[in-house]
Order: sequence, then C-alpha cells, then structure tokens
Amino acid sequence: MKKLIILLFLILTLAGCSNKNETQSKEKIPELIEVSVETVPADLKPNDEIMIQAKITQGKEVVTDADDMKFEIWKEGAPDQEHEKIKGELNKEEGTYFVKKTFNEPGLYYVIAHVTARGMHNMPQVELEVAE
Repeated sequence: MKKLIILLFLILTLAGCSNKNETQSKEKIPELIEVSVETVPADLKPNDEIMIQAKITQGKEVVTDADDMKFEIWKEGAPDQEHEKIKGELNKEEGTYFVKKTFNEPGLYYVIAHVTARGMHNMPQVELEVAE
C-alpha cells in the first residue's frame, strides 16, 4: 500500500512538472528590431544640408517608441573623441528618426545608428561618400 501511495505521488509530481514546460515553450519570443539607415538626398555634396534617417521595425510594425536613438558620425581616420553623437528626432508621419547634417569637406564618413527599443539594442553602421 505504501508503495502504491509513493508511486501515485511521484506520478502526480512528474505530471505537474511537465505542464510547466509546456507553458514555457508556448510563450512567443519577440521579433528582433531591425534598423535601416539612408540619406536624403542620396548623392552627398560638401556644404549641402542632408537628412540622415533611421527606420526602426519589429516584424512588420514600425517602431516609434524607441527608448534611445542616437546617430554617431565621423570622418574616416578620425579618433574616437572626434565622433559626433547626435540624438535622433522622431518624424511621426514617416515613422523615422532623423538628424540634419552638413559635411564641410569631401571624403568617406561613417554613421552608426545606436537604437535601444523594446528591450533590445541594434547599431547598424553605414558608409557615406561625400563627393565634389
């Protein structure tokens, strides 16, 4: 009789444990945030004001509630202390974050869009060629 009670107790205990695992495996894992960076206009000239835009998406949804969004901009060969970090402004109509920038000299520039949104961080880097 004691063996039967112990066996019954073990079966119930194991059955309870397996239900927890099932529940955990059914939880949906959130999709990663994606960030695309582009400039307007696409052809960059010295001393012309341009707009650098970042569009943040999670799956098919446009993200307009980023916790932090900064653009890090520097010319090729510049030391770290010369990297300019500018907070991106939200354009609600287009669902993009942007910054206006003028490059005074031709050359190769780099931009990193630092995005923290929905508990995730993404920081894509793009190259911009400013030509005469």
